[in-house]
Amino acid sequence: MESNQNAEILDKTLEPVITKNDATFYFSSISEEDLGAKLEKYLLQKGDKIEAGTKTNATYGKGSQIMRILFGAFAKRFAWTVKIDSSMHGTTLTFSKMAKGYAGGIIGVNQVKNEFTQIVNSLKHFYESLEKPNDVE
Repeated sequence: MESNQNAEILDKTLEPVITKNDATFYFSSISEEDLGAKLEKYLLQKGDKIEAGTKTNATYGKGSQIMRILFGAFAKRFAWTVKIDSSMHGTTLTFSKMAKGYAGGIIGVNQVKNEFTQIVNSLKHFYESLEKPNDVE
C-alpha cells in the first residue's frame, strides 16, 4: 500500500506546473543537452534567438526592446528565460516570461500572454509525446 502511495505522489510531481509567468516540465527520457538543442531549434523556428547564456541556461528573445519602448504595441518584443537542469525526477525545464509586455500597454501585455500560451502549449505537446506516448490517440 505504501509503495502505491509513493508511486502516485511521484506521478503527480512529474506533471507540468504552469503558472501565469512560467512553466516547469519534468522529463525522464531526455538529457539536458538534447532537450536544450530541441528547444533551441523550436524557438529558432519561431524567430527567437539566444541573447545570453547557453542552450541549457539562456535568455531567448525576439524583437527590439528599444523599438518596443518607442512604438509600444506596434513593435513586438518577447523575451523568455530557459533553465534546464538535472533533478531527482530526471531533466527539469523551466520556461519563464522575462518581459511582461508593459511597454506596449494593454495590447503589449496581451501579445506576450498569447505568445507565452502558444509556446507553453507546444511544450506540453512535446512533453506528452515523450513522457506519455501511450496516452496520445
